[in-house]
Amino acid sequence: MAERVGLIGLGIMGKPMARNLLKAGFALTVYNRTASKARDLGAEGATVVSSPRDVAAAADIAISPEVTRAVGGQLEAKGVAMIDAPVSGGERGAIDGTLSIMAGGKPDDFERCRPVFEAMGQKLVHCGPLGAGQTVKLCNQIVVGLHNLAVSECLVFAAASGINTDRMLEAVSAGAAGSWALTNLAPKVLRRDFSPGFKFSLQQKDLRLALEAGDRMHLSLPGLALTHQLYSALERRGLGDEGNQALVRSIELLCDVTVRGSDPA
Repeated sequence: MAERVGLIGLGIMGKPMARNLLKAGFALTVYNRTASKARDLGAEGATVVSSPRDVAAAADIAISPEVTRAVGGQLEAKGVAMIDAPVSGGERGAIDGTLSIMAGGKPDDFERCRPVFEAMGQKLVHCGPLGAGQTVKLCNQIVVGLHNLAVSECLVFAAASGINTDRMLEAVSAGAAGSWALTNLAPKVLRRDFSPGFKFSLQQKDLRLALEAGDRMHLSLPGLALTHQLYSALERRGLGDEGNQALVRSIELLCDVTVRGSDPA
C-alpha cells in the first residue's frame, strides 16, 4: 500500500511539490497557514486540514522545512522515525520535479521515503545521520550566496564598463565561469525581474544558521559574512520578499550603477 504523505507549507516551492506527489499517486494531506492557498489542491485531490497536528495524524510520512535533531530525538522516543530532507532547485525544480534532495537519518528510513522523494526530485543523496541533510543544505546555501555575489559584481562591472551586457552574459556563461546562478538569475537581473523563485529572506535565515554553526566551530567565513550583510542592507529597505538575484541591488547602490539588458527584447 502506498504511503500516506503529509505536507506542511504551500508556498513558492511547497505547492508544486504537492502537485508532483499527487501526480505520483500518493494520498496527500496538506496544511497551509493561509487556508485559501490550499483550496486548489483540495480540488485536485489532496485532503486539506486545519492544523499541522491534523497532517501528522493523517500521514505516514510528513515533510516540513522546520526539522532539527531535537525534534528527531523527541519523535524517536515516541516511536516515530524522522528524516531531515532539505531541497535545492528553486521554484523551477519544484515544478519540474527535478529538485536535489539531501537527506539525513537512518538508511532504512531513507529507503522507505525514497518513492516520495523520487516524486519531487531527481538527485537524491543520503548524507548521513539525522541533521546531516540540514548541514549539507547550509553548505549549499553558502555556495548559492557567494555565486549570487559573484554574478552581481560581474553584472555591475559590465554595466559600468559600457559593454553589451547580454553579449557578455552569453560569452561568460559558456566558459569556466558558468553557473546555475549565471544562467538562471543573471537574465532576470537584466530584465529587472526580482520576483522570487526563492525569497532571499529565507536565504538569509539559512545564511544566519551557517554563520552560527561556523562560529561554534571557530571558522572564519568572510565571504558568507559579507553576503549576509549585503542582503541585510536590502532587508532594511523592506525588500526581503524579492528573489535571490536582488543581491545585485546592494552592489548597484555601492557603485551607483544600474544593471540593464542591452537588447530591446
